[in-house]
Amino acid sequence: MPLKIKKHLIWSIIIIIIVVHIVLIYDADRKVAELTNYAVNLVKNHGLDDEIKDQIYEKAKQLGLSTSRLNIDGSSYPLEPGNPFYIEIKYTILPYAYVKHSFKFSPN
Repeated sequence: MPLKIKKHLIWSIIIIIIVVHIVLIYDADRKVAELTNYAVNLVKNHGLDDEIKDQIYEKAKQLGLSTSRLNIDGSSYPLEPGNPFYIEIKYTILPYAYVKHSFKFSPN
């Protein structure tokens, strides 16, 4: 009888861990998507410089994201005809899990 209880307890713990990971990933994905939308509007008008990165990091803090786990890359020039434009935000949730959102646009 005690062996069955231990098996059920172990499986319950495993299921809880899996559910917690799914919730963490979903929450981070939602926040990074919101942060990417915010960043696109900033970068397309100004380009990605240190001042704009600071604004994006500030928004990340407001969303509850750790800035030490955040990696931002993008165009250093604003959106102009003939210049491709991109921004990529990668957020590491756990050492083996991350969320990445990117936006790429090439105007004529």
